[in-house]
Amino acid sequence: MGSKIQIGLLLIIGTICAGIGWMGLYPGGPDDSSAELAQKLLDGGVTAKIAILMGYGGMITVLTALVVMSRGMAMGGGAGSSYTNIAMILFMAVLAGMVTALGFEYGSTEAGSVQEAAILQGVTAAGGGASSLILGVSMLLLGVGIFIEKNLNISTSILAVIASITLILSAFLSGDISTTLQWIGWSSFMLSTILMGVFTLRSDS
Repeated sequence: MGSKIQIGLLLIIGTICAGIGWMGLYPGGPDDSSAELAQKLLDGGVTAKIAILMGYGGMITVLTALVVMSRGMAMGGGAGSSYTNIAMILFMAVLAGMVTALGFEYGSTEAGSVQEAAILQGVTAAGGGASSLILGVSMLLLGVGIFIEKNLNISTSILAVIASITLILSAFLSGDISTTLQWIGWSSFMLSTILMGVFTLRSDS
């Protein structure tokens, strides 16, 4: 199986899996406190565990594909290689954070008390803010690299930039504005990764 096919499938399948986990099965919401979310995860049982595995597993799959994609563009030595080289390193940092967060989140579902689960959720939330910021910068660099090299449809570059700007802004704001920006940012991110996957598969055919 060619690397482009692998990247394309990882982007599409990973994004769909993450979307189902976070938007369809995950018991918590953006307005929940750490204690409220901890209680919902403990009450969620198997469904909460499946949601966490699908959500984080999907994101880990997508980020792995983005690391490989950025690495390929960086090693290609094209006009956008200087941007994607940095993007690759930042994607790897976010990937490491996602693996760690998966452990904390899953641990919350098996904690001995709500207090223990709330502590884990507090750590996860703190790391999540940093991850959103780093992911935003990563997507901006990748979007610029794609725009310069034009190796994929320009729509993927535009969506990547939209996702990056909204995710970066959400990290510095709070309240309803931050929640709205996060929703726009993550929705744009998922749409852009699906399109990247589709156009990557088409470029291999």
